[in-house]
Amino acid sequence: MNSRAIIFDLDDTIFATEEFKPYLRTEIGRETIPGLIERDEIEVRERHQGVVEYINKLINSGIAVFIFSDSPSAYCFAILDKGGVKVSRDNIYCSQHKPTVDDNIIFTSYQDILVVGDSPKDIYFAHLRAFPSILLGRLSKKSCEYYNRWTKPSAICTNLDELKSAVDDYLNGQLVFQQHDFKRNYDTVDPDECDLTTIPSENIGHAFEYWPNSDDWDDVEERKKVWFEVKRSIKVAKELTQSQIENSERVAFYNRNKTIGYGKAFKALMWVSFQEFVKWAKKEKLTGKIYLVPTPPSVPMECNKSFPMLILAEWWSKYAYFARKKGEINFILEHFYIVERFLPTPPAHMSNGRREVRPHLETLGTYKKIKKNDGTAVIILDDIVTSGTQMNAVATLLTEVGIFKNEIPFYGYAFARTTRPGADVSELLRLFSASEIAGS
Repeated sequence: MNSRAIIFDLDDTIFATEEFKPYLRTEIGRETIPGLIERDEIEVRERHQGVVEYINKLINSGIAVFIFSDSPSAYCFAILDKGGVKVSRDNIYCSQHKPTVDDNIIFTSYQDILVVGDSPKDIYFAHLRAFPSILLGRLSKKSCEYYNRWTKPSAICTNLDELKSAVDDYLNGQLVFQQHDFKRNYDTVDPDECDLTTIPSENIGHAFEYWPNSDDWDDVEERKKVWFEVKRSIKVAKELTQSQIENSERVAFYNRNKTIGYGKAFKALMWVSFQEFVKWAKKEKLTGKIYLVPTPPSVPMECNKSFPMLILAEWWSKYAYFARKKGEINFILEHFYIVERFLPTPPAHMSNGRREVRPHLETLGTYKKIKKNDGTAVIILDDIVTSGTQMNAVATLLTEVGIFKNEIPFYGYAFARTTRPGADVSELLRLFSASEIAGS
């Protein structure tokens, strides 16, 4: 077995690539950007001056260096070639979907592997594989303290000199992986021992129908409109900070007409979806004090720039306050951020179609020492609902931990419900719930 290897992330670790992201968000952009890079129509710049020379020095000294990137291969090859990184193409792995990277032969080919990246996603990738890790970025003292407390990389480096020193420590056997118990900060449940709580399908509401396949739009303008809002506003809102969202900033995309366009501001959708939510709440005859519990994403919160569903819950609570003062509604909304993902889990679209509750419970927890709460209803919020799996996982956790009194009913609500032709979603949800309870 070989001794040691180093895996480097690409975007914003080796090269500064913020201006490339609009291209990477669309199919036509991903096809276009390699040519722009090769023709010098877009500049390739090091994230830390001298990092390319340093990586090449490691390669020339015989260190096995690999690149693991979430970006597509043609783009990775183009930027690495143009930037002068002398890594073998056989050592470049693209479209990796960190942090839940698939098994790779190199993971067992080396005695030890170091992961270097700029994002907590890189660090959790290392944790899941029991690799030491380095978080590399221009970070403030406060940010370093935060990541040391929650993300727990083996080392944090804020410049190239610190990176060189940390890598030397690794090569000398002084920087090693340490196992961390991430769940110790949370109340959790045993997935195999707990009773599943299932939100009845008729208790799961949504603002809009989301048709993921464009072949099913049938010239219905609303289907196309919602698809764009999901893809260009909802799913990408996590790439904006909370202040950017609250300032109505929009995410940029490269379009087929060769221009950079923008999705709708997520904040604008908060108000639109709240109006639909109020219609649903009145239909359900909801009154009194209602808790809004946002479903966490598939990764710990620090892996993204923001937690859009929490921001949505906070703003809905504000909207409801004023709507109640005007006599338009007779309930109170209280956003209740209590459920966190302490370790990554593969997103539903990467799980080969499997949508099960119990695996979610292995990585979900509630914050400790939260008193039991009284109210009239709990609503689990999600961006898109398909099977209701994540909503049921959160409801199960809350029930088992005992944060709410037993008689409080659970509901679910989402910005959009995934819809496909010929599918009776309510019946599918009912059958799924029955199979989960039966343990199948």
